Amino acid sequence: AIHPLSVYLLLEEGIENDGWRCLPEERRLWADRITVTALRLLGHRWPTQIEAAEPVPEWADPNGIIPLTPLVHESTLSERLQQRLTADEIDAGDFSEVMGKPLDAWLATEFFKHHTKQFKKRPIAWQLQSGRFTARTSPAFAGLLYYHKLNADTLPKIRSQYVGPLKQRFETELRGIQAVAADARSDRQEKRRAELDDAIVELQKFDALLETTASSGFGPAPLLPTLRQHAIDDAMLVLKVRWLRRLSELIVRAPLSDWRAAADHAGLHPDLATWIAEAMAHLDHFCAQVGPQAPDQGTLQQDPVANDLARAIAPEAASMLSESLQFGCGVWWARFDEVVLVPLKERIKELKADQKACEERLKAEQLMAEVGPEPAEAGQIKARVKELKAHVKELTAEVREKTARASAVRGRIESWRGVSDGGLRGDEPLVWGEWLAQLPLFDQISSLDHHRAAPATIAEFIAQESLYAPDINDGVRVNIAPLQKAGLLAADVLAANDLGKAIADRALWRADERRWVREGKLPRPGWWGETEG
Repeated sequence: AIHPLSVYLLLEEGIENDGWRCLPEERRLWADRITVTALRLLGHRWPTQIEAAEPVPEWADPNGIIPLTPLVHESTLSERLQQRLTADEIDAGDFSEVMGKPLDAWLATEFFKHHTKQFKKRPIAWQLQSGRFTARTSPAFAGLLYYHKLNADTLPKIRSQYVGPLKQRFETELRGIQAVAADARSDRQEKRRAELDDAIVELQKFDALLETTASSGFGPAPLLPTLRQHAIDDAMLVLKVRWLRRLSELIVRAPLSDWRAAADHAGLHPDLATWIAEAMAHLDHFCAQVGPQAPDQGTLQQDPVANDLARAIAPEAASMLSESLQFGCGVWWARFDEVVLVPLKERIKELKADQKACEERLKAEQLMAEVGPEPAEAGQIKARVKELKAHVKELTAEVREKTARASAVRGRIESWRGVSDGGLRGDEPLVWGEWLAQLPLFDQISSLDHHRAAPATIAEFIAQESLYAPDINDGVRVNIAPLQKAGLLAADVLAANDLGKAIADRALWRADERRWVREGKLPRPGWWGETEG
């Protein structure tokens, strides 16, 4: 991206020389200047400006929405650009002379295409409009959106603050004309009546497209089965997470103190008991690895509820308990191996390398002895080899002995089954199915953001994920696809065959991210924002 000051300096120098002019270069510079200024009007800052903590200008639009259509309450993009050119003491008439059309006409028909090409099909200023610009007509509404200020409220805001008032104004004006008898209207009034009729119908269609896109832009009909599967997958993970968390709580109350005592008694490392406690506190991180997988949505005529999924989990309670303990032991064992065993194994490796070097030296000394007396150093080398072998043997035995002691602790943990001698009780894992069936289907991680309530049903989850709720981290490709698919853009940005894939990618990424959060790999879903809990 070109810094605005660089463009200004180039234009101030000019490219006229002895009456010779390079129009293609002048057009490029003018287009770049207008693009830079338009982006600054939207509130954009270049990386160098961000690094220098340069503030957004006061004249930038706070909402990142600038109309191209003349409105009563807000100046247009063309008017704002004219003001900035005047402030920089630049004659806008030069633009028309070089570009071959007035600034407002170029903005309406050429700006978005130029910007899209300049930003390699990843524009950050998006032009939405209700119809096409032609030589005789203009769309009833057109406006520029700033990508970095895009959120779930953007399309509803365009509907309520721009399209709705504009349509209401046209309807008021139309009623005034219709109040005049048809045979008493002037030709101008009749022409205006026809224009208003067309504009109102156009705005109604545009408003309907905005409404549909806002509610289902990321949930087009072909994707609904996929979203339903993601919903069922997430619900199954939620229930398994709750089961595993209850297991962790039970372990803290019951066997953990014995396991910690066994770890301390083993004398392997002062932190071993802590490592075990930490691993057992996060058995929910294995939710995707233990228990049943979610059913295939294609086999379900009705959306499952918590009771349906709990009935699938309950029969596998014993294996979930056993496998989660094994995975948990794998976590603390990795720490034990890294801190206790690996240093010993590395030392054994070093000693063996030293032993090999000594043996090679000894072999060389022995070859020399074949033609003369054995060198005095040979005896020293043999003694060193013997010493090294003894040390290796000692350390190898230590590794085996510590591994055996740690394995005994691990075996004690992995053999626990959570069943008392008196038989099953309500606080034991094998009978948690009924409790699990009463829990909500989703949790807060399933919600649209940190503040909104989690969906209560599969249908609510699908509706939530279908909303046009853009996440800047997903990139321009994903977030612009629903708008292009709905025909809301002034020009296409993506290839037509990439639209469905871009939207499907977003659904898959969100499903992956929710799972990663549940597995402890991420602190929160990325679309919640960095500062949210």
